[in-house]
Amino acid sequence: MGHLSTGGGACLDYIAGKTLPAVASLEASAEAFTLNIARSVDQ
Repeated sequence: MGHLSTGGGACLDYIAGKTLPAVASLEASAEAFTLNIARSVDQ
């Protein structure tokens, strides 16, 4: 194997359980506009 990708720093942060900046921003935006984002994507 000549190359192994970890998917970048965001992937490693996600695996480590850290909050991703983009997700935190979307959650803050949803809260500011009183949107309910608590339901599952499968619904």
